[in-house]
Amino acid sequence: MKRIILIFSFIAAIANASTDVDCLRARLKIFIAQYEALNDNYHGLIIDSTCTDNTQNKFTFSDDHTYLWTSYARLSPNSKFEKRDPEKLSYKAKISQEGDFKIYNRDPETYRVFHTEDSVYVEKKYKSSSEVTEKIWHIKNDTLYEVTVKSDTTDSDGSRTPQSISTMIMTYDPGFKNRCYETYLNGGKYEVLYEYESRGDTLIEYYGALVGNVGFPTAHSKETDSVWSRTFYVPFNVEPTLGIVCKPHPGNTPKEAKTFDLLGRPARNEHLIRVMK
Repeated sequence: MKRIILIFSFIAAIANASTDVDCLRARLKIFIAQYEALNDNYHGLIIDSTCTDNTQNKFTFSDDHTYLWTSYARLSPNSKFEKRDPEKLSYKAKISQEGDFKIYNRDPETYRVFHTEDSVYVEKKYKSSSEVTEKIWHIKNDTLYEVTVKSDTTDSDGSRTPQSISTMIMTYDPGFKNRCYETYLNGGKYEVLYEYESRGDTLIEYYGALVGNVGFPTAHSKETDSVWSRTFYVPFNVEPTLGIVCKPHPGNTPKEAKTFDLLGRPARNEHLIRVMK
């Protein structure tokens, strides 16, 4: 009997063992997944839960392109978590193909998306606006580049006039391929740090602001810093092998379905799109 117990303990240890993940690849994969998840028969990563010191969010997805969002918050570590009413949200889209591009119509927004193993191009348009936002992510020479261009199509010849351009680069923390620095280069230098690990089927993302950013203390230690947030991703419709740290709470009757920002990034304002950071 002791031998059997030891065997099962060993199997459990393997299932929950931590494995480092390529940070740049993980960031690109999550960014692409928010669009791929709109397709039927999707089996890739979805968001399971998020945690900070004073917030907890749990997401339960269904096959009909809806999910249940349950959230908790407290004012300080010494206070009790208060529960918000669960909400049932929708992430449905009308999908079509235009050459190499997939078109996702999520009225009032439409997305044209094309991606390869190392890059992704996204064009976003609003139904009631002439503004177009283009976002390009590309990995080259151990660096992940993001360029965002906002332009307007009101020119008489139909061409676009760029209104703003922003740039972000992400590089590995030397010696730690599962950790990377994200630096925004417009309007002053602003850095955040991502770190990834894999346990069984669960991908864990740690996120924090770095020293020197206005409004944030240090975030070099995910064990001690309150700035850090944790996000857990699991394969769609697959029971995670890891006991999620953000513990689920009893559910209530959900509100009626409403729109959300892509792949479980819930938005109180239906026009807000937060592109998986």
